[in-house]
Order: sequence, then structure tokens, then C-alpha cells
Amino acid sequence: MAIFLIPLLLIYFTDSILSFIFPIVVENLSDSNTLLGLIMSLSALIGLICDLIFPQYLKKHSWRFMLFLAIIIEFIFLLTTIFGQMFQVIGFFLLGSLIWGIYYELLYLYKTSWWYTNSKKTTQNSGR
Repeated sequence: MAIFLIPLLLIYFTDSILSFIFPIVVENLSDSNTLLGLIMSLSALIGLICDLIFPQYLKKHSWRFMLFLAIIIEFIFLLTTIFGQMFQVIGFFLLGSLIWGIYYELLYLYKTSWWYTNSKKTTQNSGR
């Protein structure tokens, strides 16, 4: 259980910091709430698309693979946010928003895959 919960705790901790900072940085750069809303909604749109596509292509992979992929993509999201703030380019924030949507769906699939794998083991061990 700890192999699941410790990475999840660290991921959610960094995600909470990034989800607090990202809108502030984008709004300060653009001075437009509309542009901020469009950039943030792009994350939800790509999340919806990934929600339809990922289960078909990632069902063969283990929860460990999805965790590893989610950590890498979260790091890329962090880099795009840093580059966007450093170079003052909205394109980095658009890319970051897309990556954020992908990362969030991978994180959801990781949790679901872990739960399914462990509930299957529990059922097999109980003799049902």
C-alpha cells in the first residue's frame, strides 16, 4: 500500500503547488481573464480527449508504467511553466495546459489501474 500512497502524496503535493501558481503566472503575463480561461479550458478539453483514447491504448500497461509516465509528464509541465514565465511567451502556457490535461488523465488511470490490480489480487487470495 505504501508503494502506492507515497508517490501519490508527493504527486498531489507538487500538483497543488503548480495548480496554485499556474493561473497566477498566466494572468500576470496576459492581463486577461479571458485568455486565462481559454488556456485553462484547453486542459479540460485535452483531458476529455485523453479520457476517450488512453484506456484503449494503455490497458496493456501496468500501474507502475502509468505512474512513471505521469511523473515524467508532470516534470515537463513544470518546465513549460518555468519557460513560459522566463521567456514571457503564452505558447509555453498553452503547451503546459495541454500537458497538464494529459498528466491528469494518466494520474487517474494510474489510480484506477492500481485499485483494479490490488482488488483482483485480494479476490484471488480470498478464494472467491
